[in-house]
Amino acid sequence: MSQSKVIWTTQQTRAIEEHGRNVFVSASAGTGKTAVLSGSCVNVVTNPSACPDVWSVLVVTFTEMAAEEMRSRIARQLSSAMETTSDAVLRRHLRRQLILLGAADISTIHAFCKRIITEHFYEIGLDPTFGIIDADEAKLLKAEILEKTIDWAWKQNNIAEALRQLMTRRDLRMTEGFPSTIIEISDFLDGVVSRDNWLERAKVLAEAVDPFATDIAQAQKQIIAEKLENILSQIRHAEKIYNDAAGSGNTKFENLYIEPIAKLLKVFKDDNWARFNELIRNYRKPRIETPEGVDKEFAGFIQKTV
Repeated sequence: MSQSKVIWTTQQTRAIEEHGRNVFVSASAGTGKTAVLSGSCVNVVTNPSACPDVWSVLVVTFTEMAAEEMRSRIARQLSSAMETTSDAVLRRHLRRQLILLGAADISTIHAFCKRIITEHFYEIGLDPTFGIIDADEAKLLKAEILEKTIDWAWKQNNIAEALRQLMTRRDLRMTEGFPSTIIEISDFLDGVVSRDNWLERAKVLAEAVDPFATDIAQAQKQIIAEKLENILSQIRHAEKIYNDAAGSGNTKFENLYIEPIAKLLKVFKDDNWARFNELIRNYRKPRIETPEGVDKEFAGFIQKTV
């Protein structure tokens, strides 16, 4: 089945045909950025004098899914260009590019760097059997290092008190508690440009007399408020499940879980930051009894939802 020729807009055509200098493509989601980038690659490859073959093109992405998407798009556009051209020489050239495409340098940044290092390991004195740690291994390694770091910090007189204040009344489980949040923040900071500058701005914000005085802080406040509202909604959902399973209402559930969160949300929206901070520090999660006669899986779902 023949493929229809892609119709580009004027701006897309400019981005595709511009060569010899950097081209920055910025657009909202779903507007064809990936198609334009793949179109630019095809535009280069269709010119044998500029690009003898597709092996001369390097395309790097952040994820394997994006890399495969780029490869498939380039293949489709090469195929379309081959079917629509009347130039026999160009058609043979494009057919060759389709054959070579499977081995072209279209991959994640990590995969590309690994290939370069693997081919030149002897020049940097690296063991040729090296590998790239996967996401799960990295997470386990970070948890192990964090646990050792916290144990070490408790023994340091100059930071032990600050650490105690940080950890007070927090869930200290490494996999689901506060330490896991530290790892999530570390993962976030790995992708932040100028980490030191970001940390300095965060420190200034945290030490401000009015922590919600800036536009950024107002956005953060909105995020916190939405988070509290989501928690409240989740607990009300758990209450409904609980009552349905028990066959009657439970005022203890309302008093122990819902009222404290509702109070936190009200104090927060009233901009009473000092009171909110006090309530958070003094909050202790109560233990809720699951209804009798409920299977363990369902009871566990209620506990997890709360």
